[in-house]
Amino acid sequence: MSITPTEKTSTSTSIPNSRIENMSEEKKDSLKDQKEVAFYGSLVDGWVQTRMEKDKSILTLSSGAVAVLISLVSTVGVRDWREITLYISALFCFVITIIASLSVFQKNSSHLENVIKGETSPDPILSALDKIALFSFSVGVNDADATTNSLNGIGELRPDKGDSD
Repeated sequence: MSITPTEKTSTSTSIPNSRIENMSEEKKDSLKDQKEVAFYGSLVDGWVQTRMEKDKSILTLSSGAVAVLISLVSTVGVRDWREITLYISALFCFVITIIASLSVFQKNSSHLENVIKGETSPDPILSALDKIALFSFSVGVNDADATTNSLNGIGELRPDKGDSD
């Protein structure tokens, strides 16, 4: 029995050569489609992870800032009404950031479920919560910075006690 180059020895049934070529093209197309789907899935996963990392970082930093501010109040104390105002404002902003960030996580999960179902409309509540978290975090950082500057006496013009003109 002689084997011609167009015949396959691995198949037990006789399959025409053109059908084998078509099957391999179908498999090539299927493999290409699978690679494109996997690539798209990786892109979407990377995008989601990047967005979630930002929210996780803001949540972590806000929680730490609340702890630091409470520690400062309990150890250093408050000297005047400006410091009290800055403490309260910074704490309020960081608590708002924490609440908004946790709400974003909750809304993200339900939004992703809707996207998987094919409902791809933008969620204005999710967008607003994200903006609120970022804005309140920024204001909280600014107020916390002003609080620490006030504690250190930075920005106040105090004559040095050792200076004499």
